[in-house]
Amino acid sequence: MNAARLSHPGIVQAIEGREALVVVDTGGCSACGHGSSCGVGQVAKGLPATVLRVPATRQLRPGEHVTVSVPVRALTLQALLGYVWPAVGLMVGAGIGNATGSDTTAIVGAVGGFLGAMTIGRVALRVFPALRVTPRLDD
Repeated sequence: MNAARLSHPGIVQAIEGREALVVVDTGGCSACGHGSSCGVGQVAKGLPATVLRVPATRQLRPGEHVTVSVPVRALTLQALLGYVWPAVGLMVGAGIGNATGSDTTAIVGAVGGFLGAMTIGRVALRVFPALRVTPRLDD
């Protein structure tokens, strides 16, 4: 396994044009040693599998076993954009709202800060495609 990429086994379900639909077990990949207690696996609990759209860089057929990987750096940046950035926006917005001296403005500021941070995160993903988590097939 490449340390810069997180790999996970999957099975090709179908081919649609230049993309392969790959079924990946959501139980955790055990790449980091957490296995079935993986946070991603826990979020997906109850789902037997996740279907990923992966660019088909070679000839594939349904039922074929493949390895799908994503860059660890992109996962980290997505976690920052999806979890940390909105929390920071919420706190800053609440602080600004609270500075006016009213609980109502603190709440409005918190909601505004959260929504503003989410919007900035979405725009950043559109403007900087390198931030997106794009799975690929390992050969």
